[in-house]
Amino acid sequence: FFLMIRRPPRSTLSSSSAASDVYKRQLLFRSCIFPILLASGLSHWLAVLLCPLFFSVAHVHHVLRGVPITAVLFQSTYTCIFGWYAGLLFLRTGHFIAPLLAHAFCNVMEFPPFWEVPHRPDKVLIIVLYVGGSILFYALLPYLTDPSWYDSVFYSKEFLEQTLIV
Repeated sequence: FFLMIRRPPRSTLSSSSAASDVYKRQLLFRSCIFPILLASGLSHWLAVLLCPLFFSVAHVHHVLRGVPITAVLFQSTYTCIFGWYAGLLFLRTGHFIAPLLAHAFCNVMEFPPFWEVPHRPDKVLIIVLYVGGSILFYALLPYLTDPSWYDSVFYSKEFLEQTLIV
């Protein structure tokens, strides 16, 4: 579906800048802040819930550049939701590459244009694909991120003995 939407091509400079931004953000928020939250004694799930708040608050400064507050709140909300997902990927896989690839993929695909669906001639198909994709995503997520597949350090016996578990 997303391939059907035509967008202007990005320049090479903006694409490389966007790629380095993804790397830097994931490095800071997943590889640096997330382990510190865990080391402070927070449970896995509390760290997953808190870390994205720092990430979404980092977008609030756009108000100072004249971006409408509703747009900033929308962006902060979906970056927080994505941050929960990226934190879960990092926690369950124990690898930096999983949230990095997910972030890069989401940046390329951009936010889905749900508002365009009612005006499309194939709207029933699009709705079925959205709903089916969402169901498959949530059904397969626990299995595809099983910590035993990735030997996640966050699920090692030594790490679990040192942290609080909820």
